[in-house]
Amino acid sequence: RLRSHGINKSEDPFLNTDFAYTDNLLNPWYYEMQELGYNYRLTDFQSALGHSQLKKLDDFIDKRKKLATFYDQAFESIKNIEPIQKKHRSISSNHLYVIKIDFNKISLSRAELMLKLREKGIYTQVHYIPVLMHPFYNNHFQKIEEFDNSVEFYNQCLSIPLYFSLSFDEQQYVINQILWQKSKRLGLEKDP
Repeated sequence: RLRSHGINKSEDPFLNTDFAYTDNLLNPWYYEMQELGYNYRLTDFQSALGHSQLKKLDDFIDKRKKLATFYDQAFESIKNIEPIQKKHRSISSNHLYVIKIDFNKISLSRAELMLKLREKGIYTQVHYIPVLMHPFYNNHFQKIEEFDNSVEFYNQCLSIPLYFSLSFDEQQYVINQILWQKSKRLGLEKDP
């Protein structure tokens, strides 16, 4: 934990079990900061490699913008799924692609959706768990209700694959699987 911001990703028991589990199922995205830590992971060799990659930065950003725009178009009219950050897409490096899903309205929990997508070879994540929910900071935030916007966003967000080598065919597969899982739960579609 010292090398990774004090974060525990299941090596030790979780302290906030109310956040770690949904219906006794471990939430696949969950992690928690249990103590103060640092980021001790970058070596000189890694720094040199990163420096050499800066020459390709414009290409990386351009491809990510195209991928993000494709996702935006695919999800823009889908009920209960909302792409976020569209307003700033042109000035963002699009490091992540996050959608908000009303899991209550699609009758599917985030944990269930993530596990079903994983079965199809699609790995998703949650960015990020609000600071106030981490054990290390719990004594600084007495009333979680005061941060209802953070908690609401956290409860609905899901980061889906977005990386430079992602092909548009692979991206379409991700989109199709998300829409199929949503529709399947609502009884609207058959398996693609």
